[in-house]
Amino acid sequence: PETKPISELFTEMRDKNYRMTVVVDEYGGTAGIVSLSRLVEEIVGPVGDELAAAEKEYEAINEYTFQIDGGMRIEEANEEMGLELPEGDYETVAGFALHLLGHIPKQGEQLRYKGLKLVITKMRGVKIEEILLTKEKPKEGYAASAH
Repeated sequence: PETKPISELFTEMRDKNYRMTVVVDEYGGTAGIVSLSRLVEEIVGPVGDELAAAEKEYEAINEYTFQIDGGMRIEEANEEMGLELPEGDYETVAGFALHLLGHIPKQGEQLRYKGLKLVITKMRGVKIEEILLTKEKPKEGYAASAH
């Protein structure tokens, strides 16, 4: 059940050698899925390769183009790269892309949003791993008159 304490869940999963388990709500419906690795992270924080990924969630290719980890949080992306992605029923850049598309994308699929081009560059199953984000360059005349 979703009210089971983390310590009990960890012990049960470890003892029964479960790598994943389905969490049920009070009505017997599915509340979610918990993996043993996510449970360990919840207890001790990021571990192993996850720590390296957390430190580097994007790479600037130039001032307009960024390779982004799909798990990067919207507010971090907005702050770090000067974007204005809206908040919604999602927390990550991948969630934003899924929200706009309305379906699970294929690698290479593209979408646009208010002067931004997003290209899904890496998928792992149904998870968006990486996105190439390109900001529209300002028009020459516009940039010159803005100063």
